[in-house]
Amino acid sequence: MQNGSLDDMVYQLRHGYFEWSGGVDGHWRKFNFGSSGWFPKNNKIKVHFDEDDPIPQEIKDIVKDSFRYVADVMNIDVSFKVGDGDDGDVNIHRVDDWDAFFGGTEFAAASADLGLGLPFTDRDHYQDHPDISFELSAFDLDDPYSVMEYRSVFIHEFTHLLGLGHLGDYNGTVSSSERVFSNDSRGYSIMSYVAPNQFEPGIFDFSSRPWTYREVDLLALDMHYNIDFSMEEEATRWGFNGNVSHSFINENFDLLEQQMIEVGGIVVPALTIIDTGGEDELNLRSSAAAFNFDAVLDLRSGQYSDILGGVNNLWIQQDSVIENAITAGGADHITGNRVANEISAGGNSDTVLGAGGNDTLYGEDGADSLEGGAGRDELWGGAQDDTLYGDGGGDRLYGGDDADLIEGGGGNDTLNGEEGLDTVYGNAGKDKIYLEDGGNFYGGSGNDTFWINDLGAFAYTVDGETNKDILRFATSSSSAGFLLDMTTRQVTNLLTGNSAVVNYAGLEQIKGSVVNDIFVVDEDAANAFTDLNGYDGEDHITVLTSTIRVNGGDHADDLIVAASGAYVRGGKGNDNFVIEGVNASIGGQRGRDVVLFDASTDVGVSVDTGLGLYGYGQTLAELTEETSGDFSGFVRYNTGTNLTLTFNGSNRRDVVYGGDLNDEITGNGGADLFHGQGGEDTLSGGTGADILYGEGGADTLYGGVGDDTLYGGGGSDWIETGYGDDSVEAGSGDDTIICGSGFEMLRGDDGDDLFVVETGQKQINGGSGEDTLEFLGKLDRIVDLGETKYNDELGLTVDFVNIENVITQDGTDSITGNSADNLLIANDGNDTLEGRGGDDTLNGGAGADLAVYQSGNDITVDLTEGVATGEGTDTLIGIEDVTTASGDDELTGNDEDNVLTANDGNDLLAGNGGNDRLYGGTGNDTVLAGNGEDTATGGEGYDTLGFDEGLSGVIFSLAVSTAQDVGSGSITASGFEALLGTDGHDELTGDNDDNLLEGQGGNDTLVGLRGSDVIDGGAGRDSFIALSGDGDDIYDGGGGSDWLDFSFGEEAVDIKLSLGEQDLGSYGTDSWVRIENVRGTKFGDSIVGDPNDNALEGGKGNDLLAGGKGADDLNGGVNDDTLWGELGNDTLTGGRGADTFQFKSGHGQDLIADFNGKEGDVIVLSGVEHYDFEVIGDWLSLRYGEEDWISFKSIEDPDAIIANLEIL
Repeated sequence: MQNGSLDDMVYQLRHGYFEWSGGVDGHWRKFNFGSSGWFPKNNKIKVHFDEDDPIPQEIKDIVKDSFRYVADVMNIDVSFKVGDGDDGDVNIHRVDDWDAFFGGTEFAAASADLGLGLPFTDRDHYQDHPDISFELSAFDLDDPYSVMEYRSVFIHEFTHLLGLGHLGDYNGTVSSSERVFSNDSRGYSIMSYVAPNQFEPGIFDFSSRPWTYREVDLLALDMHYNIDFSMEEEATRWGFNGNVSHSFINENFDLLEQQMIEVGGIVVPALTIIDTGGEDELNLRSSAAAFNFDAVLDLRSGQYSDILGGVNNLWIQQDSVIENAITAGGADHITGNRVANEISAGGNSDTVLGAGGNDTLYGEDGADSLEGGAGRDELWGGAQDDTLYGDGGGDRLYGGDDADLIEGGGGNDTLNGEEGLDTVYGNAGKDKIYLEDGGNFYGGSGNDTFWINDLGAFAYTVDGETNKDILRFATSSSSAGFLLDMTTRQVTNLLTGNSAVVNYAGLEQIKGSVVNDIFVVDEDAANAFTDLNGYDGEDHITVLTSTIRVNGGDHADDLIVAASGAYVRGGKGNDNFVIEGVNASIGGQRGRDVVLFDASTDVGVSVDTGLGLYGYGQTLAELTEETSGDFSGFVRYNTGTNLTLTFNGSNRRDVVYGGDLNDEITGNGGADLFHGQGGEDTLSGGTGADILYGEGGADTLYGGVGDDTLYGGGGSDWIETGYGDDSVEAGSGDDTIICGSGFEMLRGDDGDDLFVVETGQKQINGGSGEDTLEFLGKLDRIVDLGETKYNDELGLTVDFVNIENVITQDGTDSITGNSADNLLIANDGNDTLEGRGGDDTLNGGAGADLAVYQSGNDITVDLTEGVATGEGTDTLIGIEDVTTASGDDELTGNDEDNVLTANDGNDLLAGNGGNDRLYGGTGNDTVLAGNGEDTATGGEGYDTLGFDEGLSGVIFSLAVSTAQDVGSGSITASGFEALLGTDGHDELTGDNDDNLLEGQGGNDTLVGLRGSDVIDGGAGRDSFIALSGDGDDIYDGGGGSDWLDFSFGEEAVDIKLSLGEQDLGSYGTDSWVRIENVRGTKFGDSIVGDPNDNALEGGKGNDLLAGGKGADDLNGGVNDDTLWGELGNDTLTGGRGADTFQFKSGHGQDLIADFNGKEGDVIVLSGVEHYDFEVIGDWLSLRYGEEDWISFKSIEDPDAIIANLEIL
């Protein structure tokens, strides 16, 4: 039996199957997917599930999964429906008597339909309506692992209809003799019946039917139909947690996870990947179960791989590209492809070859071997001892934990062993080699750079080998770099404190880090050092040799020169040089550099700025280029405390630094720079644009003539600018700056500073502290600290910031503060002061002064206490008047004549003593007045007029616009809608608008007049006067027994207290609460009480009074009245006239105070069966029920009653 080649197997599938021999033109049992010719399908297949067969949904789903996969491979469309079982492009039938129809075959079979009724051997036509039949009883649809197999079965049967036979001469079952090829295997084709290694060992090993087509199937279909394979053109993840468009493949991987969890093993799959687009990933690592199989994974197309315990069970179809791969815990061998791969090898000792492309390879755990191959690759070893080889290209290699072997290969590589004792070879190219935890590091050929970014626990051996190599430093710190002592080769990380000796050789240069390094530069025989560059950062470099050129690099470096003949340059940045008593060549280069001439012994130094020479122990005349040091590029020259400086100055710019004592430095011509340093110095610039620094101590600075710059420094300094356009920075301390006549820029800095101005143009910044701007001269000034600018007609212009306090002299001044705590002093004149936030002190001085608050906050001002809150807590001195803005303000005057103006908001104003003017402004305001001859104006809004503390028993009417006497003063009021009484017996009257009257304490009389009023009596026995035409009013009696009085009315009233609200005719529709008593009109009224104890008075007219519940007091008054006491123990007084007293059972024990039958009084009893007379208490009484009787005051004879008694 022959060993079949791929071509042999393809031919067998297309032509060799015994039942299908006889095809003539290569399309035996083939579909015509074109649009013309025999049975054209137009690139579509319609699948009919026979409507006459009860086909379960599970079978339909399996068929759909299988056919959709095949259709995707074939680049055709497929649709499904339940329909005529003879009319589909493929018809699915259920056959229950399987053996009678398909004996000897499996439980599913394909049947061709070539039309025309011709025998098989004569049919050279295309498929028309072929069938696939199945035996339902053979399917275990509850077993998901069997369902996995069934999809392969239907792929197999559909492929028969596409024109492929079996790989051998078998059908249904297979025996060894039925094979055509000795190497027949399902590993080659899904059309094979032979399991891997079933009859003899082969190259495949897996334990299930293939999930998809295999290599030979795709070759045969391609030859049969000329297919341009294109599948999964988006980014796809194959394997676990997959997103393959054919979801059954993802589900199969899920089943493998479940199987591994349940039984600890799996049915090893066989899978083919066709993937022609997107960035894809093969994921063999499950998050749910451990698949620790050793994988042999080859990502190149047209290659087999061993995955998940199988052998050659993964095929990647030609032209398919998988970019990324993830394996699990086995010892894997992974080969990349031509594109950029990202490969994660998982645990165990793996071998990963990147091949072409810019690859990223992760060894992860285990002793891995990674090789990047061509391209710019990135290799990560991970844990344990790894071997990394970059090969060609500029690669990045990272060893990870433990002892790694790293070789860069060709190209400019970045090599980092990371943790562990590593061995690193740069090989060819300009390599970056990071020393990390320690080990042996070799540069190889090329100009290599060895980087130190920290020091580890192991020893360091560095050999630059050939060419020019550099030792460099790198750190993640923003400030702390490294210390290198070249005398001992000790390196210390200044951030971590880690330190080690680095045994370096073959190096030519040293460069610092980007932050602050420390170098001690000394000779080194094992290296040919020529240069040291501090690079970036603020470095500290001590130079002990003249054989190495030193450059500080960027930023402000400290350079200590302690070797004669040394060559030292500062580079960029503002560098500081310290010359330790040696003559060297020093250059500041770029930046504002400073040199300090110092020495360990008392010696003089001479400096000639014109020659650029200096010398220790030399006079200026002795300086020469041969015997002295040279310098250039410095802007400042300092000397040590134990040195005598001889400085060659002139009428040009002199720079002088004093000592620590009390210096007196006086300039002449030139733009001088003087530093007083310590002590209480006196600096005088003289003529010229001078710069004076007082520095420590309480200094005195005189600018003199010229545009000077004066710095007070520490201490409380006295500074006079003099003539010219000057600039002052006073420094810390409480300084005094006397300004001159020019354009001056003045800064107070720290401390409580005083700026005194009179003429000229000033720009003033007070700095921190409480700073004061004082104006000299008598003038009406407007000063606003918020506007930060002042000018006047005398030519004084001041721009200022950070000024907290202002002092003016005589004049009508306006001073406005800012948000700080201001002290505003206006002195004489009628001044206006505004604090504008902060805890301010407003001192108006003499005159009628006004405090203004415009923030809109709620302001509280008490001029008696001299305090205002709401814009901070202000102290008011000499303030008579107050104006506020839109807040809800409380303004209280004092004994002076105050003007209080509240403007917007719901404000409270109280004049207290003095003849005050009170303006509520817009809003619902409350104004208290009366102590003094006051004028009160409510303004817009609903305003309330009340009375100053101490007033009581006030008579006041809102309808009166002239002054009204209120006891200790008078009030002229306008614009008020509400009136607030005192604790005394007030008489308050509204006007014709809608008023609110509140009586407060006392027995008040309240009259609303016209308008719909709200009247509140408050505590006490109050009377509410109701008038005809007075609107719809609301009455609240408050505490006490209160009266609603209609006695001034122009028509009768009909009122029932129990209603609480009632249309009272001309008196309006009124409502009331807590009203106990009613007084009627002079007409015939009807007054009915409520359940409380009422007092009802009829007045004149024939009135009806009904008490209701409660112990009521009814008084009919003049004329013929009818009185009903009703429930409760009532007192009834008929008054003059023929009155009727009505009672019925249950009315209780009542008293008639003035019964007079001669006047025609009548008693009417209703519903009474029996009565008699008896004396109850002191009075003759008529009992008409067990608990009901009427007592009579001043009547002793029952006959005087019986004659006027009616029983109903």
